Amino acid sequence: MLIVSKVLWIVCLVAQGAVLARLITAGLVRRAFPLFSTCISWGILSGLILVWIPFTSASYGHAWLITEPLFILLRVAAVWECFRRAVAPYHPSDRYFVLAIAGTLSFTFSLFSMSLELHALSRVTALFWVILFGRMVAFGTALFLGGFWLIFRQFPIPTNANTRLHWRLLFFYGLQGSAAFMIDALSSGRLVNLGNVVGQTGSLVLYILWAWKLTAAGELDPIQPVLNPEDREPLDQERADGMTARESLRIAETFGPGARQPD
Repeated sequence: MLIVSKVLWIVCLVAQGAVLARLITAGLVRRAFPLFSTCISWGILSGLILVWIPFTSASYGHAWLITEPLFILLRVAAVWECFRRAVAPYHPSDRYFVLAIAGTLSFTFSLFSMSLELHALSRVTALFWVILFGRMVAFGTALFLGGFWLIFRQFPIPTNANTRLHWRLLFFYGLQGSAAFMIDALSSGRLVNLGNVVGQTGSLVLYILWAWKLTAAGELDPIQPVLNPEDREPLDQERADGMTARESLRIAETFGPGARQPD
């Protein structure tokens, strides 16, 4: 199982490279997904470093502890970037995202903490906390994106094809990231390698979809901004004035001095 996991890891690095190449060739790095591009780039760089270190060595653990926390934070940043793009027509404040994601992660942490044995916390290592934090963030971001996905299905907002695709893939990425924890927890640690294989397989499929489906044309869909109430009032008044003027002209043409008299 370790050999399968290692092969999948290398294939995932190649798939991440394909995603980054797609973002660059489609011109999406700067004008669409700069934070997501940074996340993918860091995942490739850290993976190329770790892949040459023996998995069972202490050096691997130290290198992973240095690189993984930044990768986790960049994934949260990519979710924030996607959320801002999706709700851009409403001119949102970043405060709402912070409150929403903080509330979701707090709820997720409370769920995860139920599976911990308090008397054993003094014996856990930093590696355990980083793994727990990563899986908590994966599940929390999936919960966040999934909840807003349901809201947007009931109250649609105008978004382009790339944003809709990116939102859905990030949602499933969070789900597969938490799948390893669920398999590990339900098996009491006996199937941890199986959990890794399931997570890596899911990541590989999602990377392929990102590399295949993200296109420059996906940014060309028109996005009609949703006006604020203060911006809408002058337009409503202008529309009403126009309707009044047309109605007055129709009345003048019908009943005015120059109107055609009935036979």
